Amino acid sequence: MNIPHQKLVSVNIPIWKLYAEPLATLQDVMLSYGDLVKINTPWPIYLINDAEISYHVLKKTNYLFDKKLFNYKMLSRIIGQGIVCNQAKSWERSRSTIKPYFTEKHLPQWQASIDAALEDTIAKWRQKETRGEQVDVSNDMAQLAFATTISYVFGVPLSGRYERLCGELEELDFSAIEGLLLPFDLVPTRMNRNIRRLHTEIKKLIKELSSESKALGRHSLAEALRQQLNEEQAAQELITLIFAGYATVSSLLTWCLYLLALNQSAAEPLFKETRSAAEGIGIHELESLKYTIAFIKETMRLYPPVWLLPRRCSVSHEHQGFKFRENMPIWILPWTLHRNPRYWDDAEQFIPERFLSDAKVPAKAYIPFSIGPRMCIGKSFGFKETLYVVAKLTSQFRFSIPQDHKVELTSMIAVKPKRDLRLSIETNKTDVSTTQRDSHIQQIL
Repeated sequence: MNIPHQKLVSVNIPIWKLYAEPLATLQDVMLSYGDLVKINTPWPIYLINDAEISYHVLKKTNYLFDKKLFNYKMLSRIIGQGIVCNQAKSWERSRSTIKPYFTEKHLPQWQASIDAALEDTIAKWRQKETRGEQVDVSNDMAQLAFATTISYVFGVPLSGRYERLCGELEELDFSAIEGLLLPFDLVPTRMNRNIRRLHTEIKKLIKELSSESKALGRHSLAEALRQQLNEEQAAQELITLIFAGYATVSSLLTWCLYLLALNQSAAEPLFKETRSAAEGIGIHELESLKYTIAFIKETMRLYPPVWLLPRRCSVSHEHQGFKFRENMPIWILPWTLHRNPRYWDDAEQFIPERFLSDAKVPAKAYIPFSIGPRMCIGKSFGFKETLYVVAKLTSQFRFSIPQDHKVELTSMIAVKPKRDLRLSIETNKTDVSTTQRDSHIQQIL
């Protein structure tokens, strides 16, 4: 798609508004002023909502940009000085240790971790269905993603006494946005104490689970990090993996279930597909779920797991008429890029069918896990976990939104509901043969 670039526009935005409602404010700015905007706050911010320029920054010439920004300095205090916030050699060392654990050969271990967490979730939901109660999908998906992440990273199941840490991580996640948006050390003293206390708790968890894993002879990701790095460096990497791993997946799962409940007509093909495939579906057979894959990809378009990608220009240069200056702080926004009407027809509408043909997708305008060398290292596993969990849950349950239930957004590491997201559930009794399912998908294609 050959779309001409727009000129840089300079605007004044009250900092309180940007901090209080970042998603709505940034979306309004882009729709009102275009795709290249300089926000004149006490520290200027350059917003990029142009697919070609975003590609230039994140992938094509990524070596001209880095993460040496206040955003990551502050964020590292909350989610750890790990692979997300690290620079240069520290990042390369961490990545070389972590990457082998996110390859195909580790999928069976990953599936075992998911199955254990899924069993608990399904049992709890069956009880709630029997009692006619709603389910809090935001909380339950956070618990599931947290348990799965811990189990996989350490090679042992999560002890019940540490389940409360998930809730505390959720609370801390709310403060992470301060690290992304504010340039000064404005985190309140009480929050500083909470950060230190929670990091102490997580380090205690790391030590105990690592000892248990070692005693069982498990060669886990946690053990590999402890062998390659000193104790504090390994702890920082594990804090990052735990925090980022559960936050992004739980957010994506929550929005998938919400959109299933909100878009009944778009959800119907998915319920039929997963119901017919339920008996034999495993982590290696997920590619057959064509419509479910499209549904999740469209969910990631509207609710990207990573909604903000700050970068710093390290070398002054020009690209297609846009002048990058040394030390220029740049914000690339998957949240707005994915909703940009220059690239997406009916950008605000939920249309899974747009992902049933790759030819219809503007690839450079779709970056849910970022792109380039700093792309999310767990991208493939995170997507497959979401696909597997959605397939298993929807093969057994249908979802609907309770009357008068309103959903408000809050932007943290990932975009989440501001309050509990409760859905009504019932058993998925759809009776569809494989032949019928395949016929339906062919009609869509």
